[in-house]
Amino acid sequence: MAMSELGAYLERHRTERGLTLDEVEDLTRIRRVYLEAMESGEWDALPPGVYTRGLLKNYARALGVSQASVLRLYVKERPNEARMPEPQLISRPLVNEPRVSLEMVMAVVIMVAAVGLMAWIVRGYVLPAIQMAGATPTRPAPSATPRAAASPVPTQRSAATTVPAAGAPVTGTLGTPGTPPPATPAVTPGPSPSGAPTSPLRSTAAPLATATAGATAAASSGLGVEVRANGNAWLRILLDGEEAYEGFLRQGDAWKGQAKSQVLIRMGNAGDTQIILNGRRLEPLGKRGEVLTRAWRLLPDGNIEQIDRPE
Repeated sequence: MAMSELGAYLERHRTERGLTLDEVEDLTRIRRVYLEAMESGEWDALPPGVYTRGLLKNYARALGVSQASVLRLYVKERPNEARMPEPQLISRPLVNEPRVSLEMVMAVVIMVAAVGLMAWIVRGYVLPAIQMAGATPTRPAPSATPRAAASPVPTQRSAATTVPAAGAPVTGTLGTPGTPPPATPAVTPGPSPSGAPTSPLRSTAAPLATATAGATAAASSGLGVEVRANGNAWLRILLDGEEAYEGFLRQGDAWKGQAKSQVLIRMGNAGDTQIILNGRRLEPLGKRGEVLTRAWRLLPDGNIEQIDRPE
């Protein structure tokens, strides 16, 4: 087999070191067929020039000989390879990549949008649901501010009069103070069969029946209650001590009921809860979102009294 000068140079140094082609293949990771081609000078059986130069430098490094000497012998045998520059390693990329890429910008935009969407959901749905769920039917802590004394709900009071004592003057009628009642004709009885003198009597039966008729009708009709929700509100309603309703009223909803004598309402949103008793609309009892408990009872005279501390 004809051998080139470079091939003989490589083979001589390999045999001097006592290495076989298989051992050089394991040492350099160069295929045996390429090692044989380099030692025999069959350059056309090797990869293109740039790759062949790399194989020769790797082979020379493994044998411990000068890489420059090996490359000079290679150029001498293949002059056309002399014009090809040695590949140079560069430390910086040929193309300057921007520090902020489009993918990074898109990731930031998506993250900001996700955070904004989460904040909107929490503010619009989660917090109102927590506030409503927190309005559980438990007794509120005693307030540090003095509570207003119980006062009767302004309702139409029925006219009433007081039955005068015997011989006492009548001072008013039909609930109008200072106005004398219409005169009632005195009944003067005739002489008794025994001839004993008799005293004149004044009749009061008619005014008493007229005065008490309105109060009796109001008390017998019971206590009608209507609750209207101006906003989402949780309610618990007891009629005469028995639970009649517990749940949420949405904005615009209303609930109606009829009690005999007493109504208790616990509100989770006092500012948006409108209460109507026997057709009379009450003023708002608290602030929006405030939890309150209020109770009312029907008096025998038809008036409605608010209970200051309902049990």
